[in-house]
Amino acid sequence: MLFFLFFGGIVFLFLSEYSSIYSWSYVLPVKVRRSWIQYKHSDDYMNWDFYSKLLQNEFPYFKLLSKKEQDEFLVRLIDVKNYMEFEGREGVELDNRKLALLSASMVQLTFGFRDYRLYRFEKIIVYPGIFYSKFLDADVKGITYGTGFIYLSWSDFEDGYVRYRSKLNLGLHEFAHALMLQKSKYFDSDRFDTFTGMATILMKRAQDSGQPDPLFRDYGFTNHHEFWAVCVEVFFEQPLEFANTYPNLYKVTSRLLMQDPAELLNDYLVSESRVLNRMRNIT
Repeated sequence: MLFFLFFGGIVFLFLSEYSSIYSWSYVLPVKVRRSWIQYKHSDDYMNWDFYSKLLQNEFPYFKLLSKKEQDEFLVRLIDVKNYMEFEGREGVELDNRKLALLSASMVQLTFGFRDYRLYRFEKIIVYPGIFYSKFLDADVKGITYGTGFIYLSWSDFEDGYVRYRSKLNLGLHEFAHALMLQKSKYFDSDRFDTFTGMATILMKRAQDSGQPDPLFRDYGFTNHHEFWAVCVEVFFEQPLEFANTYPNLYKVTSRLLMQDPAELLNDYLVSESRVLNRMRNIT
């Protein structure tokens, strides 16, 4: 009995310090990790319903998820919110709404991964609007440094979710850059090489034709890094159009990110509740 008490105490102490418990997705049930939030981040646990309602109202991706997936998403959101360091500049006050939406954007991108944290990136710096970058000697909306810092314009970040179908989502764009800078950790190298090869073909085709691409904006053809980031924006904001226009590229992107928003959207559009609402409108 003493042995089991001692062993249990050691395990408890280990887990209490092991903040990556959340990354044990699909190993520990979400209910266990939700209980862990109640213990470790009690203030955020008290805000569980606030975060859920916020995402339902302001984060379209969240509405596509099942109830179980939404619980998983909220567990990850609270983990990222507490793991990341956030700094507001030029008068930006980072309240719970802003912190939740910023964290949710990262969670959205990595939701297909078990190890969903972008570990090399630990600080997000938020400006009220477009800001000056000494590195680029230009005004920018966002910039991601390999040293672990991500800079964002709040007004442009927020606009990306207000106009969700615009294919302009600053949060997804910059987090996609951060993810690409860690591609060896998250991506199968052969699969990413396939993606890069497809991107090269599309970039050359756009250059030779001089015509705008039917799906991707011109900025995406600047280089492979920007193509990846723009591709991620389109992948989440217009997945059905992406899958229909470039089916092979969509499949590769889906396998890289380990999720399929086109299927989520299709399931949502034909769900029983949506069908019922349509019938009510018809009658």
